[in-house]
Amino acid sequence: MLDIPLFDRFSIRVMTVWSAAAAAMVGAIVGSCQGHFVFALDDPYIHLAVAHNILGGVYGINASEVSSPSSSILWPWLLVVTEALRLGAFGPLALALAASAGSLLVGLRLLRSANVVDVVAAPRWSAGAAIVFVFLVSALSLPFTGLEHSAHIFCSVLTVEALALACAGRAVSAVHLAALAALPLIRFEGLALFLAAIAALAWTGRRREAAMAATAGGLGLALYAAFAWRLGLPWLPSSVLAKSDVTISLGSGVGSFVTAMVEKLAFDLNHHRAAALLTLLGALGWIVWRPAGRQRAPLHLAVAFALAAHLAFGAYGWFSRYEVYAAAVGAFAVLIGLADIFASPGRPLLAGATAESALPSTPAFAASGLCLVLAGPYAQVTLVTPAAAANIFGQQYQMRRLAQDLYPHPVAVNDIGLVSWGNPNYVLDLWGLGSETARRLRKAGALTPDAMERLADRRGVEMVMIYDHLFAGVPANWRPIAAIDSDNPIVTRPRVIVYLTARGDTAAALGALAKLRATLPAGTRLELTPQLNADLSRRPAG
Repeated sequence: MLDIPLFDRFSIRVMTVWSAAAAAMVGAIVGSCQGHFVFALDDPYIHLAVAHNILGGVYGINASEVSSPSSSILWPWLLVVTEALRLGAFGPLALALAASAGSLLVGLRLLRSANVVDVVAAPRWSAGAAIVFVFLVSALSLPFTGLEHSAHIFCSVLTVEALALACAGRAVSAVHLAALAALPLIRFEGLALFLAAIAALAWTGRRREAAMAATAGGLGLALYAAFAWRLGLPWLPSSVLAKSDVTISLGSGVGSFVTAMVEKLAFDLNHHRAAALLTLLGALGWIVWRPAGRQRAPLHLAVAFALAAHLAFGAYGWFSRYEVYAAAVGAFAVLIGLADIFASPGRPLLAGATAESALPSTPAFAASGLCLVLAGPYAQVTLVTPAAAANIFGQQYQMRRLAQDLYPHPVAVNDIGLVSWGNPNYVLDLWGLGSETARRLRKAGALTPDAMERLADRRGVEMVMIYDHLFAGVPANWRPIAAIDSDNPIVTRPRVIVYLTARGDTAAALGALAKLRATLPAGTRLELTPQLNADLSRRPAG
């Protein structure tokens, strides 16, 4: 088991093609953003802002206030290194690309070792499978979000490989144990696979390795909890507390929690990505039920537990990045199980026609169809990645220019990434990821226009840039002075409203907006008052 080297002629060819495609993606993004490299989401710049301020001795998006907006424990600390090296946005890009490369190499080695593919017996099917797996681990779109999800997939695939080794009676390396321990530190969703994999290792007799991984991962979580407590922050990051309906309900009593869980189940039953995970879960149950599939029962049951946990608590969408790790490890586990049941030493699971038929075997058809269905959404996301980056360039990047270069004063926003990264002035996050007071007010339903005005006054905010439909109202004395509109077809929130508070300098702000309008990219428009006032006259007053 797993005697195939990580690098051979086949894997080198796969990585060469993938590297060329990744380079082409960089070129497409730069071409769509007027020579700038911009991520497909605003979120990675939140991590960069936190890493930048860690270098200055503060954990948060502002140098004068602690907060926990990062969705990962480890990711901003890794970016501290790239920020210290002044790599900018290319720091998280390099880390994410390296993680995706690792996922491809380890995943293909695992599937070849498990007799899912064989580059000698079925070279064409193996090449086709490699292409599908590029999209299955989202290796051509996820790195360009600049987030920790690529690393999460890499650690998850390494954990599946570790369990495959343990089930075969083979030793588990220190690299595998490090990846297992890092799972909940990279993403909190990794906690389920972390716990299940530790139990699976112990089941296979690898109790010492299980104890080592449990100690390392548990110590990391404990250190983070102690760190957050010392700073006066909640033990879960603000991004987790603000985005998950289930975690939001935890502090509202048993009834609210049960209601949130029921609503989550109803959502899952109607969401296509949740349906895919349910299908994988059912397939794993069927594999374990079959006698030939029980040889790797610890692996299959650990992955099944992780899938069930994501169905119960996990999210979907947001550039298809939340559930991709579950889809990837679920697919790997199912393919390995099907190979145990249907493949033979001379014939891998994914092979061509049988001796009795001109068509591939039924299991091969089923496995291929499953992989194509799972990989389809991530291939679709790959196609829109340059347009998504152009959207961030057309809105958030221009907001950054306005807040940091043209009108450098304290601002309030609800998209904090690009605006806060490297900003010496205070950035008030009205959505609550980067401002703990705002998050608590929003959770309590108390983020009223009066509360928003008090928060802004306390921090000397002069300009506000928000999607105002996300809020019940805005303070009456915030004057709308402009709107930044986008013609990008993938934009779901096309209009950013720019307000000036009572502290703002109207002449200076309008001058800055005029300069911004003169240099906006194609597809982005800036509309100044009085046209905007007429357009907003029907908006309910705050």
